Amino acid sequence: MLTRKLFRDSLFVFMCIELSYTFSMTVDWLFISRFSGSTGVAAMELCRPLFVIAGAISGLWSIGLQERCSVHLGKGDVDNARKVFASMFALLVLASVVIVILGFAFTDRIISLFGAEEGHKLIWNDAGGYFKAVIIGLPAMVTIPVLSVILQMDSDSKLVNRELVVWIAANIAGDFINGYFFGGSIAGMGLATTIANYTALALMLTHFLNKNAIFTLRPAMIPLNEAAKVFEAGTPKLSHNMCMSLRPVLINRFVFAAGAEAALAAYSVQNSFFDIAGVVGLGAVNAVLLLGGVFFSERDDKSLSELASEAFMTVLYVIVPVSVLTFIFAPRIAAFYITDSPEASQMASYALRALAAALPLQACAEIVCEIQHVSQHHNFVHIFTVLNGFLLPTSCVYILGTLWGTAGIWAALPVSSAVLLMFELAVIYTKHPIRNVTGLYGLGERFAYNNADDLEASPITEEEVIELSSKVSEFCEAHNVDDERAYRFALCVEEMGINVIRHGFSDGKPHEVGARIIYDNGDLIFRLRDDCSAFDIKERAKQIMDSPPEKGIGIKLTTGSAKDLKYIHVLETNTIIITV
Repeated sequence: MLTRKLFRDSLFVFMCIELSYTFSMTVDWLFISRFSGSTGVAAMELCRPLFVIAGAISGLWSIGLQERCSVHLGKGDVDNARKVFASMFALLVLASVVIVILGFAFTDRIISLFGAEEGHKLIWNDAGGYFKAVIIGLPAMVTIPVLSVILQMDSDSKLVNRELVVWIAANIAGDFINGYFFGGSIAGMGLATTIANYTALALMLTHFLNKNAIFTLRPAMIPLNEAAKVFEAGTPKLSHNMCMSLRPVLINRFVFAAGAEAALAAYSVQNSFFDIAGVVGLGAVNAVLLLGGVFFSERDDKSLSELASEAFMTVLYVIVPVSVLTFIFAPRIAAFYITDSPEASQMASYALRALAAALPLQACAEIVCEIQHVSQHHNFVHIFTVLNGFLLPTSCVYILGTLWGTAGIWAALPVSSAVLLMFELAVIYTKHPIRNVTGLYGLGERFAYNNADDLEASPITEEEVIELSSKVSEFCEAHNVDDERAYRFALCVEEMGINVIRHGFSDGKPHEVGARIIYDNGDLIFRLRDDCSAFDIKERAKQIMDSPPEKGIGIKLTTGSAKDLKYIHVLETNTIIITV
């Protein structure tokens, strides 16, 4: 099933992105603690809001561009997708440069707002040096996540994976060199991070040297309402990051009041382990949003249903086992994190078991939210974001912590996740009955084509293509299409299908093909998607235009019969859209 393959490929890339970030931050912390001591660690923690701000900016742009570009690409509108990306990317670079300039101009004021005190000279100087070293890399910090999404859409996920390896290697090498050859200053550690970011960015930018790339870096004017749609789609991610930065401020107070340092240490373990155990759920959420935008714009309800099913199957077959193992081995995991306090270690064990109970519920809740995001129910997503990121967790911690102390605080996580999921399903159900996973999109009856107007198949042999061509003739007859037009349409289906089987499958590897026949307001539409090597039928048609009549006859017949012909190579797949 092609949707399954696309989902799993995207899931793997997004998991690698999340894990590489967690690993890189851990390595930075270890080097800083070794060479700069507790003062360096404190300075790094004081500058953590800078990373939150960078994440908020990149999230706003990456989610917004992901939605808008996928909508255009799903319609075969490559030109508008290209313009939206190039113009908004240029705006992102400009905005990040302005922030860098302001950061340097007002460093002392900013680190003071972050909590540094000028009276503590060591921490003040370290925080200022680290801040300046890191903020230089802000343009790379905010553009890399955006390019990670765009490159996946542009069928270059391998470059994303190579970039992650280079980024981690450069960061570790920089920290090592700074630590062992240049004294290990905290500013040097920050500079190593910046150099690693720009090294990774330079590698990613090589994608745009490819003449076959869909996206380019040439800015183009776009309507203001298109830019507004990008920000509208990305604002929930901005809200999420803001909520996640505010939430610890309150919860830390509740936790400390309930169990002092031991409880705070246990809560830190819970958060740290979530950064590892939660990557599958985060990967599934991002994959749903990436693929769903394309399927939504194609009005492909079947692929949307398959996508949601794959996401929930990931919860069942991956996240649930991870939760079970976490629950069983919670004491050992807690002992690994905390070695000097039996009380804190025991609390951490309870906190990890609460996390284990929450992981599947939280993943399901976030998948439902992204399903709504795919179908562009932005108001719902905004409400969910605030509830999930701030209101429900803090309320549950306060109420349950007041009732049962630290036990209530640990129970707050699975309780808030369960309440959140039930709230989502209740809201969706009040608008649209949920009879199956497709109902979670809340698309309405007018979204999907009638069964009589929509024919789907997955031919992987020439015989199956010919069989589909026969069904197309019957399909046209049922819609009172004249014989000559029906013949041309069936011919397009047969020629393009056989072309994929003969040439796309010639590498001996297993491949997936998805064919869809649609009757829409008098138009006959053939959409063919496959995961074979790139093959641009429009470019090929130009190349053989003046060739002998017998060469490329199938492509010539197809281009001659089509009223409209579109080709895109997106998400590592070929998509041909032919209208007759």
